[in-house]
Amino acid sequence: MGIEKTLTVTSFDVMPDREIKPSALFRYYQQVAREHLDSLGLVLDVMLEKRCVFVITRMKQVFYSSIRDYDEISIKTSSRVIKGAVFTRDYCVTRDGETVAEASTQWALIDLDSRRICRPSVYADYFDVQEELCSFTDIKKSVMPESFDGKSTYRVVFSDIDENYHMNNTRYTDICLDVIGGIDGGIGEISVDFLSEARLDDELVIHWSEDDGTYFFSAENLTSTKNCFNAVIKKR
Repeated sequence: MGIEKTLTVTSFDVMPDREIKPSALFRYYQQVAREHLDSLGLVLDVMLEKRCVFVITRMKQVFYSSIRDYDEISIKTSSRVIKGAVFTRDYCVTRDGETVAEASTQWALIDLDSRRICRPSVYADYFDVQEELCSFTDIKKSVMPESFDGKSTYRVVFSDIDENYHMNNTRYTDICLDVIGGIDGGIGEISVDFLSEARLDDELVIHWSEDDGTYFFSAENLTSTKNCFNAVIKKR
């Protein structure tokens, strides 16, 4: 089974309109998922000993209602399925018993030394009980436009880096929103494909475009010469 954590949205985790920053909600997800892994016995020291850690490869987030500062929310997470090399983890966010947001994420195991994908069997035995928490179960690859309207550059800095020595996945939506200066009217849906890691001092070029309230982002890593991520953010 999964675990559930209740918390209060802090004043420093919201945007100027007082709605929660997507990156803040993703940080909450990350912490609840870590606590779930800890409860299964997959503490960080075990993963470091096996030299295999989880990295996110794809996510979809849907907001059904605004989440604002000082809201008390409950976040539940559980592993849903292991298929091929992909681990799927769901999240459900409630406020006063009402579902206000859902997310589904896909993860792969990466060898810390080679940075290559590990066999799922390394940790498969830890996920004998799984649960479906999200109303949507199919996370599709983001479709990008043929051309983009603008571009911006970003250099990965120390504060972006996490314990896996690459830019933490919660930072990607911050970068997208910084490029366009935020979105008026609230965010309804976010999808991100994490294509390759970004490491300290890597230089990214973010191409972006907008079409009827939907914003498209595609980032290339000039340092590694690989595509870094694609993202789609839709207004509510």
